[in-house]
Amino acid sequence: MKIDKSLFGDNQFFGVNHASDEKSRAQAVRFKDDTAIIHVLDQAIDQGINTFMCTTHDRIANICNHMRANPSRYKNFNIYPCMPYAHKYANAVTELGIMGAIKQYVPGNIFSTFAKGGVAFLQKDFKKLMQILIDAEMKMFQGINTPVIFIQNVLVDMILGLKMYDVFKEYDSYIREKYHAEPGYITMNMPALLDALEKVGISNPIICFSMNKIGFRMAGGLEINEK
Repeated sequence: MKIDKSLFGDNQFFGVNHASDEKSRAQAVRFKDDTAIIHVLDQAIDQGINTFMCTTHDRIANICNHMRANPSRYKNFNIYPCMPYAHKYANAVTELGIMGAIKQYVPGNIFSTFAKGGVAFLQKDFKKLMQILIDAEMKMFQGINTPVIFIQNVLVDMILGLKMYDVFKEYDSYIREKYHAEPGYITMNMPALLDALEKVGISNPIICFSMNKIGFRMAGGLEINEK
């Protein structure tokens, strides 16, 4: 598939800036209201940027609601979800309790989903557990164009470290079959990830990784990443 050369990201909307704490605080204030986020996304669209790569942060659900309410404006706009957003679940458990968090984020009938997850856990069937979690994360994007769906590096690199490469294969299959999308992978160790994906039969994968002269978040260094 063809991917736009320029993608718009979401770090600034949630006060994330790896270079400056001062900028992080300023951005958090600037984008405290969803209307400010929507305004900037509309500016990006007007400049010809039609892809938004974002986490599954709670506030992204509000942005998706706005897009569904204005289909003509966003009919050619794509979102690349990046999952999971771990802080979201931690905060929900703190505020709502475990059952409240499950009811808020797990799609479908709570009891049937719980039963599916319970059996999966007892049987150590991680495939079913993975599917439940993906569906929970994708719930907010119903009706939105999501041609690429990424796993966050916190999970990708953990799977790499555990050498559970078959999880990548199961993820690849589920994303293609259920969501008719391309699977994507975010990593701080692109050379190792590429080798792991090839071992389970995934060729020409979509990988998001850092590339910079100081080697920031680049396992193996600049030379091997360039190669």
